[in-house]
Amino acid sequence: KQELDRDSRMNARIVPDPEFLATDALFQTDVLVQHYVNWQRPGLSEKAKTKLLKFVNDGGGLAVMHFANGAFSDWPNYRSMLLRRAWMANQGSTHDANGPFRVTPTKLTHPITAGLAAFDTTDELYCRQIPSGEAPDVEPLITATCKITGKDEPLAYAFARGKGRVFQSMLGHSDVSMHAAGEFH
Repeated sequence: KQELDRDSRMNARIVPDPEFLATDALFQTDVLVQHYVNWQRPGLSEKAKTKLLKFVNDGGGLAVMHFANGAFSDWPNYRSMLLRRAWMANQGSTHDANGPFRVTPTKLTHPITAGLAAFDTTDELYCRQIPSGEAPDVEPLITATCKITGKDEPLAYAFARGKGRVFQSMLGHSDVSMHAAGEFH
């Protein structure tokens, strides 16, 4: 929120109850930034699920950040329709220990990463994310080399869903990784 509030064109607010998605107020939002996982509570109501899919399909933006990559494990359509990669611990998803690493933009041209230089951050570097969705291949916008796999892991990507757009980022375990990217953009 702090990074978004730096831009006077934005009006960001934190909504702690995910059942906000079941309300019509959702459709007064341009972009929903989801940094949420529901390990301690049940999943979304059917109304919230339906409205979230409608929101994105009708042109809303959805940014799925870090923990949200593993949210709503009881809702298969979340992974198949709104994600391209998902955290599935029972299928081998894991991450490097929280620590420093270098994030490198790829050659893919995209407004989200336009002008972004490589940067150092501290975070959990997710790896072995399970491909999901109708088109599970991703064209990463940024990558970092994982200590566990030894590979450049995709850390962010964007794709269209209906008339809407989805941005998915593996960064965000703490605010450090978000501020690091903002300093260079």
